[in-house]
Amino acid sequence: MRIKAVLLYGKEALRLEEFELPAIISDEILSKVVSNSIWM
Repeated sequence: MRIKAVLLYGKEALRLEEFELPAIISDEILSKVVSNSIWM
């Protein structure tokens, strides 16, 4: 499965990247984050 994510590499260094997730094995689950908030 290909996904997109914003990754933090350092101070003011955010990058939008697309990458392949590894296959899910028998003792793992796949979940989806519906909402996330950061309060400054």
